Amino acid sequence: MYGCIFAGAVVVLAKTSLTERELHYQVKDADVVHILTDQTFVQKVSNVHAVAPFKGLFVMGDAEGFVSASKFSHWKESEFQEILVPDPERTLMALAYTSGTTGLPKAVEITQFNYVASFYTYAPFSTATEADVALLWNPITHASGLWTIFTVLIGA
Repeated sequence: MYGCIFAGAVVVLAKTSLTERELHYQVKDADVVHILTDQTFVQKVSNVHAVAPFKGLFVMGDAEGFVSASKFSHWKESEFQEILVPDPERTLMALAYTSGTTGLPKAVEITQFNYVASFYTYAPFSTATEADVALLWNPITHASGLWTIFTVLIGA
């Protein structure tokens, strides 16, 4: 996920428990053009792709009709190009959707700036070190999981 962000993408955090209908709603609402999934959810993504076509289908692992993102790890870091963020305060990093308990789920915008600012806010209170092992049970597709990863990133 962070590789996509560093490449300049806006990530839409979609829970794996979403039904095809719910995934289709988020895909259309967020105007998704590429999708990254794992092998377990290839069929669900393929079914959504049939009614809301993506430009690119990516999978962690291998699946017919999908580009294997697992193979990206073989690329040389020296060949990467830095993507500059011209206006971090307004540049989206991710969209996280609300649960939709009071209606349709709504997209919550997370900018590059507010995500990085959260590191600076949280860092003085972190007690994590490089020697620590963290068990993060919150899914990264939920805002709590996205921010819980601070524990690891700040202590590393």
